[in-house]
Amino acid sequence: MNCNPVTIGEAVSAAWKRMVQVLFHPFDLTKWITWGFCIWVISCSSGKSGGSGNFPTGKTHSSGTVHSDGADSFWPKLDQLLNGTDGSFFDRMCRTFHWEPATVTLVLSLIAVLVLFCIAIAVVMLWLRGRFEFMWLHNTVRNCAEIKAPWREYRREGNSFFKGWFLISLMFVLASLLMMISVLLPFFRWIKASAAAHEALPFHFQELLIGGAVYVLAIVLIGLYLWLAGTFVPPIMYRRRCGFSEGLHLFNRFLRQAPGQFIKFILMHTLIFLLFGIAIVSAVCLTCCILAIPLMIPFVGTVVLLPIHVFDRYFSLEFLARLTPEFDLFPPPEPVAGPAMTEPSLIEEATQDQQEEK
Repeated sequence: MNCNPVTIGEAVSAAWKRMVQVLFHPFDLTKWITWGFCIWVISCSSGKSGGSGNFPTGKTHSSGTVHSDGADSFWPKLDQLLNGTDGSFFDRMCRTFHWEPATVTLVLSLIAVLVLFCIAIAVVMLWLRGRFEFMWLHNTVRNCAEIKAPWREYRREGNSFFKGWFLISLMFVLASLLMMISVLLPFFRWIKASAAAHEALPFHFQELLIGGAVYVLAIVLIGLYLWLAGTFVPPIMYRRRCGFSEGLHLFNRFLRQAPGQFIKFILMHTLIFLLFGIAIVSAVCLTCCILAIPLMIPFVGTVVLLPIHVFDRYFSLEFLARLTPEFDLFPPPEPVAGPAMTEPSLIEEATQDQQEEK
């Protein structure tokens, strides 16, 4: 199974023509709502959410210091917190910041419950994404607006995609945490040494900058790989009716055989959606921000921007079809009806019989 060179302009043109044809010739509101709902569920489950909170700082004055002794007490207090031996770290933290242990325990318990609840919601949304990915593919490939049929038909593929993507996401999070800890470890050691010396020691920021640059580069590369896998693995699974592991294996084979083609896809995709972003911002400004109102409403904004989402999916499918024709998901065009075949006349049949008798 070899990969062919892709003319990226042809894929863009074919995706745009197909999008215009299926969405506007004719215009079907039911199709728009059904497809918009599928995309909305997928975007909700694949979107990244985070939270931040303000923790008690333990300061008793508006100066922003930890205690009223001023800046001179900062390093001794930090030394007591990080390098002390009297009690556990939790006890030293409560004494240093003048927190009540019972209150801190309650707050930490509530935070843990909230984190577990968010994780459960994320897992459910990830499962929904796996099911709706194939529903969305089914509708865009066959140009229909079905819900129940693809939900049942691609149950095995959707569940397999959920399990595989959950494991990959978990590995990505753990790897990110380990890399972040390794990058910040020299800084933490410097903090502990400075606290023990009760003064700020010299710190070599080059190590932190180099480690941070390597960390950002690794996150970007892993993120690009996950984005490509999330874009192309579902169509491969849809075409082969296979599980996630086989689909990921085939995608990795294509990526190894034709890395330059995928780089072209990334660059063109970035350029196109940069232009889309400029067009949307310009339209919002020209309408005095009136257009921003429906765009900010959940689900409604997805339906309004449906042509962009449909073009995005068709672009990846057209690219995959040109890269490996075996994975062309679109049905072949209907043959053009030729002239009707007429039955031989009775005179011709009689002539043929006479010739056979002779």
